[in-house]
Amino acid sequence: MNSLFRAVRISYAKAPSDNSESLSLDETASRKLLTYLGIKVGLTNVLVLSASTFIEVYYCASADLKYIIAEALMKQKLTAIQENISMLTDESYTVATTSEQTVQHLFQLSAGQRKMKANDDDMYQLLKKAYELSVQEKTAGSYLRRIMQTILLLRGIRWN
Repeated sequence: MNSLFRAVRISYAKAPSDNSESLSLDETASRKLLTYLGIKVGLTNVLVLSASTFIEVYYCASADLKYIIAEALMKQKLTAIQENISMLTDESYTVATTSEQTVQHLFQLSAGQRKMKANDDDMYQLLKKAYELSVQEKTAGSYLRRIMQTILLLRGIRWN
């Protein structure tokens, strides 16, 4: 595979709690973003994970498209991002530098090993819902499907 599995994050983990809720994307905005990234940008294996303090976009591409994706996110959440733009740093956009690290990050999120101001079960449910939207919008390719099916299987084993 010539494309790398990558992730982009816009995070306000240090934002005051009264501002942090404004960051999450609702289902309609997530669908629009998935469609835009899949059709207009031409990305594959796209997953949009949105919580109150962060938005992460996972995708496969041969080039790093974090700024294109950040621009698309800003179009969706312009007001919230403009209000808190001073809190964004270049590290805010980086989740991992390799495909392996990106996959590991997803597994750690699903297992509750990465705390993002959401509890373990909430994060798993957010991840599961994000995957369902990706499948419905036809942006989940075979690579993302294999990763998510493994996560769902392991999670089922973990709690049974």
